[in-house]
Amino acid sequence: MRLKRVFCVVTSVTVYVQDRAIYSINAAIDDQIPIDDIITADGWNHTRHLITANGSMPGPPIIIYENQSITILVTNQMINEAVTIHWHGVDQLGWPAMDGVAFVSQCPILPGQTFNYTFQPRFGGSYWYHSHVGNQRDMGMYGAFIILRKRDSVPFELQHIVQIQEWNHLYNAMDLLYANVKDEVKSPNSILINGRGELKDNLAPLEIFHVTKGDRCLLD
Repeated sequence: MRLKRVFCVVTSVTVYVQDRAIYSINAAIDDQIPIDDIITADGWNHTRHLITANGSMPGPPIIIYENQSITILVTNQMINEAVTIHWHGVDQLGWPAMDGVAFVSQCPILPGQTFNYTFQPRFGGSYWYHSHVGNQRDMGMYGAFIILRKRDSVPFELQHIVQIQEWNHLYNAMDLLYANVKDEVKSPNSILINGRGELKDNLAPLEIFHVTKGDRCLLD
């Protein structure tokens, strides 16, 4: 897992959205741009700074079985910010130093450093991970942490991860703290599902879950 500060549009091409698809404003590029190549958020025409894990928002899902040992290497590629990763809801009995709370269970990971999180979750369920430093979680540093139970009746291929996030396209958390803005601006402009949503019917790409009629699906 590599953490870095990026811009909301992760591409060197200026783009626009239309009918749930992404296109380049460069007329010489006719093909649609893959939606997985760009963090569109709610599609609002405004550039936001983000902090991402492996270049995506949300970060990549981590999926293991209960009682399985796991080691996650977190490399901080940011220039001037420290970071820790908290595994939200996961018990750390036996591994208290892996809980990821800055200055409580560990020292923050400084720029350029790598920290190995090694632990063994005992209880299956739907959890998530996020930065535990400043407002980095609000800037995109979060993701799903799924612990599968061997007794689950729904096959893994019929399970879908759903992550819901409030999104303010004008201000991030620190801007709101210091900005002299009206109360209504502080409320979220939209709700994102797995990092995607729309604002004022701009037809930005949405998250799509493919299911088959008659199948029993599980939404984590």
